[in-house]
Amino acid sequence: MYPDLAQLFALQQVDTATAHKRRALAALDDGSAKQAELDAAVAERERREEALTELDRRRREREDKLRATEQKREESRQKALVSMETKQQQALYEQIEALTRAKGTFEEELLVLFDEIDERRQERDAQTAVVQRLQREHQRAVTEYEEEKAALEADVARLQAEREAVLPGINPAGLELYEARRKRTGDLAVVATEEGVCTGCNVAVPVVIRRKALRSAEAVQCESCKRILYVTEAEFADETD
Repeated sequence: MYPDLAQLFALQQVDTATAHKRRALAALDDGSAKQAELDAAVAERERREEALTELDRRRREREDKLRATEQKREESRQKALVSMETKQQQALYEQIEALTRAKGTFEEELLVLFDEIDERRQERDAQTAVVQRLQREHQRAVTEYEEEKAALEADVARLQAEREAVLPGINPAGLELYEARRKRTGDLAVVATEEGVCTGCNVAVPVVIRRKALRSAEAVQCESCKRILYVTEAEFADETD
């Protein structure tokens, strides 16, 4: 077996695990998706709040007009009671009738507005509940992200320490071979065989190649994926040449 092969395989295991942890770190959801959902919900609540504010403004406006109409109607009624001129009384009574109709219109508009305000208030309150739920979910997502991130970063740090522990046992030539092969084969330089199959490309490796990898002083590569093969005696427990 190539002198540094066992150490290179151990190094590969560490590097593969490190790469897996780093990919997991990169794939973590930091709560951005839930934040976007929350932002949209907040914007919708604000839109509903603005619509409710506008309805309330219109309500106050109608109430002001209703009060002014009632006041003017009462003033006209009082004038009609004390007026001694028939024409003036007639004009005042006509004015009172017009004001009475206007009063009825304002009252009807207010009834419609009250109903609409109540409906919009319920919608606003429902949207507020949605916002509150999303706020809780966002906070939970952020907390989970921070916990998972801390755990993965700790794993990476531990694996880096393991790598540093493995490196002194590998001669420079072996490490150079390993790094060069990693660049050519997508970070996977050394692979084991299991039941006669290369675990790098899942292609069967002839027994003669596996025996050569086990016994040769040189590194032997898979004929299919060109990765360095790591073979142990256990591969041949149930095989014959």
